[in-house]
Amino acid sequence: MSLRIRKYDMNVCIRYSDAERSIHVIIDLRGGRIIVDEVSNVNVIIETQETPAETQLRREKAYPPSKLIEERRLLKSEILKVLESRDALNENNALSINEIVDIAQFEKDLYPTLSKIIEEQGTSYAKRILALIIAALRREGRIRKTEVKVNGKNISKYYIARR
Repeated sequence: MSLRIRKYDMNVCIRYSDAERSIHVIIDLRGGRIIVDEVSNVNVIIETQETPAETQLRREKAYPPSKLIEERRLLKSEILKVLESRDALNENNALSINEIVDIAQFEKDLYPTLSKIIEEQGTSYAKRILALIIAALRREGRIRKTEVKVNGKNISKYYIARR
């Protein structure tokens, strides 16, 4: 039996042999490749294990950042601008999500991010996104919610929180 390990520049060569089996493996340190050159009566199983940094990098590649995340700040400011422009400063002048979408559709030049989402994704998707952004604004304490009963249904309306 003999085992020989040699290191060349950026490669490591491993050669093992005995009476029944032999194997020659080359490991490329620079490229991270494992090359099985010669095999005789040996089962070769190559396992790789990711480092935490590689796992994070793979996740970032699999889930690229959404455009919505980049536009979140713009959406928040546009929602606040809609509420301010309609004097939604108290419960009496509060606006619902449907009203905000209608305003954004009619005044596209004033609210480009909202109108872009409505045009590209449709109103139902835009309403879901608005609900999420409004929830974030409520958690920040920048807007408040009130519920109004219309035709037997509770409708949520929002207004700017003044301190």
